[in-house]
Amino acid sequence: MTTPLVTVVIPTHGRPQRLRECLDALTGQSLRDAWEVVVVDDGSPTPVEGLETAFSRRLDLRVIRQANAGPSAARNRGVAAARANLIAFTDDDCRPDPAWLTTLVQAARERPDALVGGTTFNGLPDRVFTAATQLIIDLVYEHFNADPENAYFLTSNNILCQRERFLAVGGFDESFGAGAEDRDFCDRWRMAGLPLVWEPAARVEHRHLQTLGTFVELHVRYGRGAYHYQAIRRSRGSGTMREDIAFHGTLPRRVWQRLRNDLPVSRWVPMTAPSASGRRPMRPAFCSRNCLAKDLDDDRRRPWPRGLGRMACGGFPLPVARLPRTTGGRFDVAQRTTWANPQRHAGCACRGCARGSESRPHVRPSRLPAAWRRHVSHPP
Repeated sequence: MTTPLVTVVIPTHGRPQRLRECLDALTGQSLRDAWEVVVVDDGSPTPVEGLETAFSRRLDLRVIRQANAGPSAARNRGVAAARANLIAFTDDDCRPDPAWLTTLVQAARERPDALVGGTTFNGLPDRVFTAATQLIIDLVYEHFNADPENAYFLTSNNILCQRERFLAVGGFDESFGAGAEDRDFCDRWRMAGLPLVWEPAARVEHRHLQTLGTFVELHVRYGRGAYHYQAIRRSRGSGTMREDIAFHGTLPRRVWQRLRNDLPVSRWVPMTAPSASGRRPMRPAFCSRNCLAKDLDDDRRRPWPRGLGRMACGGFPLPVARLPRTTGGRFDVAQRTTWANPQRHAGCACRGCARGSESRPHVRPSRLPAAWRRHVSHPP
């Protein structure tokens, strides 16, 4: 049997469908060398069964089951069972890009002693709580990994390292639950004098569906893990929380800049604007017969409550956030520049129908904050 170059370790607990999707994504990897996958079932209520048979022709796959002990213990168990010298980690709710392993392996060959990590991006952009969690991770990387060759933190769902180095620093600390175990691992890796390298091209799609309840639960768990991490960090003399305060101090500014860049005003599409006196709303910018409002409210993908579209078109100065592309092409979200006209109705006095293809955004750039004006474009 050929010794694999890489072992991909995947801890899993109670997400069989997500796990299958992850394995399906791994079947498309472009790495030419032999590699294997070790799935560690961390005491799922329903044991993971049938995967080795289902993927026998596409993956060198083994499934190990253990009593529930947390993701850190599951990852350590996977490393203990690995046959390769290089160990890659991802999670069961992730979908690695086809070039993921190839990119990480190439980076590891250039820096053999490094812990190499890639970029994780949100696979559920329409889920506000999932997007909020990903935004926090993005900002952490932006701050702490400003120098990719001398990174500070890498998430455990997208990393690769040498097995002997992993064992030398003690693996993942099993006293942590599902929170901050990767921060602790990166801290001990740095204490050992080993580098961390962020390779942005190694991309993994993260599809962690969250509701308000699970969002709160997740971040409470992260907070407890962070408290435990800071206590251990002080005890071993590797640093204090004071070093992280700079990030928290810049967080409001970073969040604002990210939202301003990712959601420019042309995607927020206010439907009416105040008059010159600021006391009365102007007439609707679009059809008073609710042609646009009906599309907004009937769209099943709308991120706003039903009725908000009609309220906006009816004269209320309310913004409609993140207008999707499914409104008949009336707004080109991808280009962020086109302000096209809704279907014109005979006899309609709204500015949209009256001006036809020459309709412009009804919010004058002079009334917008200076930082937003560059996002508003006018047709010729």
